[in-house]
Amino acid sequence: MKRKNVWAAIALTMMAAVVAGCSKDDGGIDDGSTEPQSDSIVSPEIPDNTEPEFNGISLTNPQKGQQTKTNINGVEITKDGYGYIRWISFLNCPNPPATAEEMFQQYMGLDMDGNLELYRHETAKDDPNTLTFEAYCQRYKGVLVPDAGYYVRFRDGKVSDCNGLYLEIKDLDTKPAISSLKAREIYAKYLGVSVERITEYGTDPWADDCLIIMDMPIDRNSTVWAPRLVYSFYYKGTSDEGVGYIDAQTGRMLMTYPNYIN
Repeated sequence: MKRKNVWAAIALTMMAAVVAGCSKDDGGIDDGSTEPQSDSIVSPEIPDNTEPEFNGISLTNPQKGQQTKTNINGVEITKDGYGYIRWISFLNCPNPPATAEEMFQQYMGLDMDGNLELYRHETAKDDPNTLTFEAYCQRYKGVLVPDAGYYVRFRDGKVSDCNGLYLEIKDLDTKPAISSLKAREIYAKYLGVSVERITEYGTDPWADDCLIIMDMPIDRNSTVWAPRLVYSFYYKGTSDEGVGYIDAQTGRMLMTYPNYIN
């Protein structure tokens, strides 16, 4: 779904930009699967206030840190341990693609329709005539995958390089078994605060995307990771703040900040 000078700064801020830029209000896809009506959801009882499944353990995926590089006709492609493309450089390519869509299709085998969504296009202030950027987020059946997406840099009208992650998701049920209100109540009960103090993670402009897809271990003791449908909520008290993640199918508390997936 894990560069010097200007590109280093771009890479560091990419995921934050994905979260801030991919709200439904900014043109995101909404097929109705992310916000089912409350009367169509069977909400279980609020689980006991037990420790979240992944709190207190490291959630860094070692395979994402493993990298392999190949060079084909001047195109340098870097993949992680799962084979996902994390970086492509066309700096030594005699005929780089002219558009991000051409690059996604030709070098990644990705179809942008319903998968990758353009949410930002900008020019470099110090080089507006030759250097431009585009940022894409990933959605699956309309649900945002906040840790995935690509940041593409263009020079002189051609793709120069690209970094990010496209998370492969197959047959994931995106209809939650509990409502967002029930998930908010679960997090409030865990914290021992009123439900009114729990908001969507990040509030505006991401308020409509509390239902997300995250790549996580399949259980506490597993090294196998898989996409999971979760609710994410934000809590800010007078002296502390945090983020809570709740399984949208089981209602189980998964983790709280600062235990965050890397």
